[in-house]
Amino acid sequence: MRVALLAPGGGSSLRKRLSSLGLQVVTADPALAGDLERVRLLLAPLAWGLEGGIERAAELDLPTVVYASEPSVGDIVACMRVGARGVITIPVEAEQLLAQLRLAVRMHTMDKERKVLTARVGRLRKAYEASADPMFFLDAEGVIQECNRAGGLAYGCAPDALIGRRWVEIGADPRSRQELVEALQQQEMLRNARVERVEQGGLVDCVLYRVRGDPGADAGILVFERDLSDITELRDAVAERARAQAQLEQRNAELERFTYTVSHDLKSPLVTIRGFLGRLVKEVREGQLDRLEHRASRIDAAVSTMEELLDDLLELSRVGRVADPTQRVDLAQTFDEALLLVRGPLLDAGGTVDVQPGLPVVRGDPTRLREVVQNLLENAIRYRSERPLHIRVESVLDGPFAEIRVADDGIGIAPADQEKVFGLFEQVRRGQGTGIGLALVRRILDVHGGQVGVRSKPGEGSTFWFRLERWLDPG
Repeated sequence: MRVALLAPGGGSSLRKRLSSLGLQVVTADPALAGDLERVRLLLAPLAWGLEGGIERAAELDLPTVVYASEPSVGDIVACMRVGARGVITIPVEAEQLLAQLRLAVRMHTMDKERKVLTARVGRLRKAYEASADPMFFLDAEGVIQECNRAGGLAYGCAPDALIGRRWVEIGADPRSRQELVEALQQQEMLRNARVERVEQGGLVDCVLYRVRGDPGADAGILVFERDLSDITELRDAVAERARAQAQLEQRNAELERFTYTVSHDLKSPLVTIRGFLGRLVKEVREGQLDRLEHRASRIDAAVSTMEELLDDLLELSRVGRVADPTQRVDLAQTFDEALLLVRGPLLDAGGTVDVQPGLPVVRGDPTRLREVVQNLLENAIRYRSERPLHIRVESVLDGPFAEIRVADDGIGIAPADQEKVFGLFEQVRRGQGTGIGLALVRRILDVHGGQVGVRSKPGEGSTFWFRLERWLDPG
């Protein structure tokens, strides 16, 4: 990571500390007029930040972390209010410094993504309000939660007057209400219903779009009314708004979970490091060296845990930037490459892998799909049972799609946990892995327009499957 350092007098000690962590350090001047190309983070004195420096850095899209020897609470609050990504009290332990810098970069990236999604939702909201066609958002019971301006005009009242009323009762001819009720009860993503609306003086075609929220739950139903021959463009806009809204909610939920995890899982190894360092220093001073190696190994293990969590979080943040999800990907080659990457852990586990000959060719990004396969293989190795590990890979073709299955004879997953394991920071067994691998798999498959799932019984192993579009050569 390339870091710009603004330090009075050169800041030699801080520069050495940053360089010892493997960071590329460049010098920044107070006017930020130097070469800051490819710089990911600015580390600057607190006083410079309080004098407007943070705002200048923000104009260059450069996240800033300020440092001071004894910052006051007021100074810390003032810096955070104007956009600082963190405040470091120096001197600081090397591992803690690296963790805070990485956290600052990650939070800056997530904040940018959140702003982009918020802007998208705002634009779609404007399109929703400006539409000339009546549009409604209903809850699962068919009660209107939102109504655009055109909806109010269609029924001769303000939009707020319709909120809280049952959609089927706001003007439909009694003979049409049963059809509307049946349409609301259907579970298809898209449902059409033609009804006679008394207030509008004729037949109106209604399109109902069921919005999915959390797995297995409905967020509600979008309804828009117009001639179906002209709705294609509007339907796409509504669907895009729903997807953007769901994506924003997902990002917000991930951000909350991320904050919790950083405050807990990342803090835990830091506490361990501090505790064992204190004991180590005390024992060295007292000449008690018999437990020196044990203390050092515990510190090293805590650092490794923290590094693994940070690396997995950074990898998860990159998933959306798929280079080209429409390339030709030979899954036989993909599995060969992934097996080389997991060869060490597989040999340590004494496991074997059987790959069905003739795996299909699919559309996707080769690098990301290799990550999917590698994560599934590592998951099978990590959650193996006492039996000798055996992994089986096979495929099933279904028209233009292919389903790939990775089956193991491991510990299995309880039915109640089979959807949860794809959530961020969820683990079948605490203490094994970071809980990010399967969330990464689902995110990659979502970007590819694919699907992923698991079939499993506790004690009988698991079969993880993913579904992708096949690459079909012309002719």
